[in-house]
Amino acid sequence: MSNSPEALQATVDRMEALASLSEAMSAAVTDEELYLTVARFMPRVLGVPRASIAIAEADEPTFRVTSLQGDGGGVLLPPGSKMMLMGTAVGEAIDNDKIVSTHEYAKDAFGDWRHLASMGLENFVIAPLSIRGEVLGSLNLGSPAQRPFTETDIHFTKQVALALATHLKLRQAG
Repeated sequence: MSNSPEALQATVDRMEALASLSEAMSAAVTDEELYLTVARFMPRVLGVPRASIAIAEADEPTFRVTSLQGDGGGVLLPPGSKMMLMGTAVGEAIDNDKIVSTHEYAKDAFGDWRHLASMGLENFVIAPLSIRGEVLGSLNLGSPAQRPFTETDIHFTKQVALALATHLKLRQAG
């Protein structure tokens, strides 16, 4: 990471956006409002055009897209849609409780990535919404070829995914 004034300002801007996101997450009344809040803030936090939230369906090998923000030329699944976990990057992240990104996987490794690439998105980070070994879903980010994700982007994404998972577990506990 560079210590240039521009890099330091970018970090300050991200931290301010994360603080605003945290406040907005705490103010969300419903789960759907919480998902939408995170999806809306992620393009601002990381400067990427596409963010979505996927929630694993209990006792089913599927996930449900809960919110989608940004652009990217099209929609793989509109909010509310269900998709099988198997063969998708979201499924890989949820089933294995790990970050899945184009840093470690080929851009054509998963069917969902191939479809999104046809719409202009070529770089992806999928972060599991995981807390205490339970994976609730994933935070999904996409960007065009000219905007690859950095290790810092992945770190920030992990932090937001953990915060979202924590909020969801607290809501479940009640």
